[in-house]
Amino acid sequence: MQILTSRKITRRTIWLRRVGVVGLVVLLAGAWFAYQPVKNRYKIWKQQRALVQAKDFIEQQDYPSAKLSLNVALTAVPGDTHALRVAAELLEQAGSPEAMILRRRLVQLEPDSLNDRVALINGVT
Repeated sequence: MQILTSRKITRRTIWLRRVGVVGLVVLLAGAWFAYQPVKNRYKIWKQQRALVQAKDFIEQQDYPSAKLSLNVALTAVPGDTHALRVAAELLEQAGSPEAMILRRRLVQLEPDSLNDRVALINGVT
């Protein structure tokens, strides 16, 4: 009985190991470079989904859930003017005074937007 036997490493085995290591490195590099764009796309999807949910909740007159969905939408992509506009419109429909805060923020983010200024003035009166 032979206890110590050496296993012969062939060129094919060496080649397969190298291909495996290179494949793993390429896979990890791809994951590294794709992480940020995928994360940003997820946040945009999350924001859009939360806005749709908020609209549905307002139609059902479930205002606490609508406010929660709007908070999710506004924190998913902070400073997004489209989400701020939609949230302000939805809050105005619900009769919430927080709509004015969002309108002011819109005017601060885009001072040249005439529509946002008009909406702010109409909401103040």
